[in-house]
Amino acid sequence: MKKIASGSQREIQQKIFRSWQVPEGSAGLDARARIALTDTGNVQSIVVMDAPNAAFKNSIEKAVRQAAPFAMPEDRDARRAARLIHIRFAAK
Repeated sequence: MKKIASGSQREIQQKIFRSWQVPEGSAGLDARARIALTDTGNVQSIVVMDAPNAAFKNSIEKAVRQAAPFAMPEDRDARRAARLIHIRFAAK
C-alpha cells in the first residue's frame, strides 16, 4: 500500500512540475507546498510556504490547478495516503 501511494505521489509531482512555469528572474529561489487532494484527485487545498514573492507563489498554485485532476490509486488506504503531498519547488 505504501509503495502504491508513494508511486502515485511521484506521478502527481511530475505532472505538477511539467505544468510549472517558473517566473522570470527566479533562478535560485525555492518554496514548499502542501497539497491536499480529494478522493477523486481534485485539489482540496494548496498551502505554499516560504515563497520568496507573490509571483513565485502564484506560479506554484497555478501549476497545481492546471495539472489537476490527478489519477488516484484504486486501493482505499493507498488513496488516503496519496491525498496529502509535500513538494519542494526549486527554480534553476
